[in-house]
Amino acid sequence: MNIKAVLVTLILGSSSLALADHYQAPEVRDHRTFPSYVAAKPVVLLDNTHLMGRAYVKLPTTWRTFTKLELKSNNGRTKIDRVIVELANGQREVVRTGGIVTGKQSLTIDLPGHLRSIKSVMLLGDSRGRATIDVIAI
Repeated sequence: MNIKAVLVTLILGSSSLALADHYQAPEVRDHRTFPSYVAAKPVVLLDNTHLMGRAYVKLPTTWRTFTKLELKSNNGRTKIDRVIVELANGQREVVRTGGIVTGKQSLTIDLPGHLRSIKSVMLLGDSRGRATIDVIAI
């Protein structure tokens, strides 16, 4: 074999190995994977509301979904008879609580299904004195 051919083979082979040593594969992202579920921040639907018979809140039609409602007393004593939740698909959920929320207590209502889009929420009950209540969608 020719000495020139052997030298060229050795030089090209060693330079290819040197380049391969510093090679880093590019990061490839698979477009079919979904991001992990990130819990959304709670949304205050009613804030410091004095409940006298009923309180009603209507949400925008193109909004996000929720898993539960939290009724939180700020101070005083609030009696909650029923909570009526109208979902975006027209279905209504009537929750008869018959409970009294006092002080810094809260009452949690789980919505049926995993994630539900809420159209409106109506509270039926009565707040005593200076009592107020917050409605938070989670």
